[in-house]
Amino acid sequence: MRAQTLYNAFAVILPVALGLGLVHLSSTGRLDAAMAVAVALGIAFLMGAAVMARESFERRRLGGDEG
Repeated sequence: MRAQTLYNAFAVILPVALGLGLVHLSSTGRLDAAMAVAVALGIAFLMGAAVMARESFERRRLGGDEG
């Protein structure tokens, strides 16, 4: 299995698994709904930051970012 295919699989499976875990914790009363939303937004923020960091790294590695 190629590394890129593995990364793509994790990119789909990880957020879905985390979301299902948040739904479970919220439905069992161990986590408030507002906290579940806050965690989901935090995850989305971190994923967005990771994508932007990777794009920046790729541009610098290829010599497209001189500043």
